[in-house]
Amino acid sequence: MTAITVGVGIIFPYESNQELWGVFYRVINWTWALYILGAASLIMPKVLVNIRERRSLSATEKLSLSVFSGTTLIWLAYFTASFTSYIVGALSFTFVLYLSILLWVIAKNNKAENREKANPSYLANKIDQAKAAELQSKIKELMEHEQLYKNANLTLPQLAKRLHISVPLLSQFLNDNLQKSFATFINEWRIFEAKKLLIEAPRMTMEVVAEESGYNSQSTFYAAFKKIEKLTPAKYRQHELNAANVSPKL
Repeated sequence: MTAITVGVGIIFPYESNQELWGVFYRVINWTWALYILGAASLIMPKVLVNIRERRSLSATEKLSLSVFSGTTLIWLAYFTASFTSYIVGALSFTFVLYLSILLWVIAKNNKAENREKANPSYLANKIDQAKAAELQSKIKELMEHEQLYKNANLTLPQLAKRLHISVPLLSQFLNDNLQKSFATFINEWRIFEAKKLLIEAPRMTMEVVAEESGYNSQSTFYAAFKKIEKLTPAKYRQHELNAANVSPKL
């Protein structure tokens, strides 16, 4: 129908063929009406059944009914435009468009909410205290004895694999029980190691301290150290050595 309308419009411009377009306009309206009646025969029986059985419409049925109602409203506005104004049709189309977008957004939000209810986040299932204490003990043992944090490329999945637990469970433990991200947790262990080296090995260069602590970048080491200790590694070393009255041997 669109292709025919465009073709007729090119061959018979409206300005010089207004009578023809009047006929064509009526043909379009009545054809449109036939499509609406056909749609009504498919949609209305289902709607009536739901009404009789007092069941709510599904999201698909609501969307179909809203599209049908909007299309019917637009057709009625254009069909009666000779008695009112053509602007009524444009206004009706705009109203239905906004209404359809609103219904689509609402349906999308409801779908997301239903998905969340059907698949609750693991955060809603707290780790019991006994399990958390056991997990914390295993992590501490790995960090203290095997010093896994010295591996600059250590990842959350790798640590979870060493603990023989799932990645989501480890992530939940760090976030819920320790209130830390994986990056923060590992950095705290690395900075703990760096602080020991800064004091116990006063002549060790910052580059070596960073590498021995698990950092493959000196700039990353400086940034992490300052974020946790609120001062640079050099100032920390100087402050601690001065406090202990120890002068580094050069």
